[in-house]
Amino acid sequence: MNSRRRVLVTVGLLLGLFLGALVGTGLGLTIAPLLIAAQNSVSRDQMGAATSLMPFTRTLGAALGVAIMGAFLAGVLHARGPKIAGAPTRDDMVDPIRRRSMTES
Repeated sequence: MNSRRRVLVTVGLLLGLFLGALVGTGLGLTIAPLLIAAQNSVSRDQMGAATSLMPFTRTLGAALGVAIMGAFLAGVLHARGPKIAGAPTRDDMVDPIRRRSMTES
């Protein structure tokens, strides 16, 4: 049962990596045409604002995506972390003498 689960996780990971690379490539190839379309849709005096808005919104979206995925990962690790085989426990990570000094003060 354990080896079957390991194979499914590996296949799921490889499929996820492939699909992520495919989506990333597709989105990466649309950046230049979208930038040109944004520049062509505004007048010449507003072209700088339109050009700078593209990377700003892309950066803002990336930061928001990282924050959401980080919160999701933290929630999953908090819920399943102690159940992961071989994961260090709280007592393994802090020296017992330091732990005692933290709880005394």
